[in-house]
Amino acid sequence: MFKAAKAGPQKAITANRLDNGRVVFLGENGDWRHALADALLVADGPDLDEAVAYAQAQADARIVVEPYPIDIVTVDGRPTPARI
Repeated sequence: MFKAAKAGPQKAITANRLDNGRVVFLGENGDWRHALADALLVADGPDLDEAVAYAQAQADARIVVEPYPIDIVTVDGRPTPARI
C-alpha cells in the first residue's frame, strides 16, 4: 500500500485504538500494529503525506484516535522513537 523509506530521516504514524486505547503504529499494508518494529517507516514528503491522510481517514472511520507522525532513529538495528 505504501512505500517504505530507504534512507534518511524516517517517521512512523502512531495512534491509539478506539476500542481499547492501546498504542498502535501504521503497518505497511494499512493495518495497525502493536509493535514499532512492524511499523511502516517513511521519509518526509509525499509518502508521509499519504500515510498521514490514510491514518486520518482511519480516525474519521472511528478505528483509531489522533494519529500523528513520530521521528524514528535506529538504535542497535531497531527502530526507536527519537523522543518520547
